[in-house]
Amino acid sequence: MSNPDFKYVEIALENFKRVGYIRTTDEIDEIINSKMVDCCRTWATYPVKLQYHCDKKNTISGYDGLVCADFIPIDIDVMDSARVVAVVEKFKEFDISLKNMAFYFSGRGFHIELPSDLFGIEPTPVKEFYARVKQLMTILEIDCDMSMYNTNQLYRLPNTINGKSGLYKIPIRYSELDSDLKELAKTPRFESFQDMDVDVDGTLNTLWLETSSDVISDGKDREYPRKTNNPIYTSIHGVDAGIQAFSGAPIGFRNNMTSYYTRKLMMEGNTQDDAMATITAWNQTNTPPLTTTELNRTVQSNWRYSETFVLSQTKNFRANLRNDIVFKEYLTKPDKEPLSIYNYLILNINDEDKPMELDWGETVLIKRNQIMISNRSIAKRLNLKTKGGNLNEQKVRVVVEDLICKKRFQKHIIGNEPQRRRTILTWIHFDFTQ
Repeated sequence: MSNPDFKYVEIALENFKRVGYIRTTDEIDEIINSKMVDCCRTWATYPVKLQYHCDKKNTISGYDGLVCADFIPIDIDVMDSARVVAVVEKFKEFDISLKNMAFYFSGRGFHIELPSDLFGIEPTPVKEFYARVKQLMTILEIDCDMSMYNTNQLYRLPNTINGKSGLYKIPIRYSELDSDLKELAKTPRFESFQDMDVDVDGTLNTLWLETSSDVISDGKDREYPRKTNNPIYTSIHGVDAGIQAFSGAPIGFRNNMTSYYTRKLMMEGNTQDDAMATITAWNQTNTPPLTTTELNRTVQSNWRYSETFVLSQTKNFRANLRNDIVFKEYLTKPDKEPLSIYNYLILNINDEDKPMELDWGETVLIKRNQIMISNRSIAKRLNLKTKGGNLNEQKVRVVVEDLICKKRFQKHIIGNEPQRRRTILTWIHFDFTQ
């Protein structure tokens, strides 16, 4: 699964009937049987927020949150194997192996599935997501049914019956394209022939990033992305960057570069005001600069990702953490003890709510993204000593206060009695845990 928090789908149990029936991808096999006709699911995956929405509305319509996907489907709605071959040849240009592509006979035509991880796709607002996937298929010049990328589109489930042909949708090998698939599809086929565990492809990731420009701009000053020989790599999507300094962008790339730089500055821990000042100065190097209205709209549209951004669910999240401006500051200090304290706190943050029993019998709840600390115990664990050989509790205290000042943690003291006071730190720079 590409993103564990995005595992919910809408299921139309039969005849494409949609009633806001939401289940996780893990539950599909328990619900579906091979006698069902025209049984589908949304191919995109949603967070639990979709469940709450459909419980209230009885429909997926109107959902306006984030969406993601484990795979990107390609629907070829006729029995034309040459069109499947053309898709395979297209992705050979990016050195994508056949084993990383899933093939199905749909009962009438063909379905191909590509791991979304190839493109570095991360949770995106629902309307923007589907529009960008459609734009991506246009950029790649894929000859397929583009209605598959309509918002909240359904996708036929394997080993269920296609009502128009009476045949099953079944998995096939690429080598079986020209076999007697209609005969083979008279019965279900419970097999798997692909390996969807892949890394981000830098070029495909660049194409995905380029799709953001005309979607985010709301149709004004629209800049249609095109291929470039100078791909923009971003560690937000799991590819370490080679960009040393911001450089201007020409027409066709200004919006998506604004989006990229905004998210980069956001992830690094800059405030929105500081990021806006940096982006405004950079915009003057564009040819020509975006209007102030368009620039503000793009920055604000991208900054909303901070509300749901989960650092640990990005690819190579440890590398991404090293882009944090505070981490980089500590990393360059000759004294490495502040860095070791910062690392200790991060590595010991709770990943779920847990009760903790204190020495005197009281139990407190330490929540996700929190840690209870003792300056002395941290100094002891990290072997931090003063010149006189004593535990250096003061060093821990100074670093913790610095991290609070830099808005990486909030501090909360519990207990009123001197011997029964404890310090709880809450991590506030995005959501760090899974």
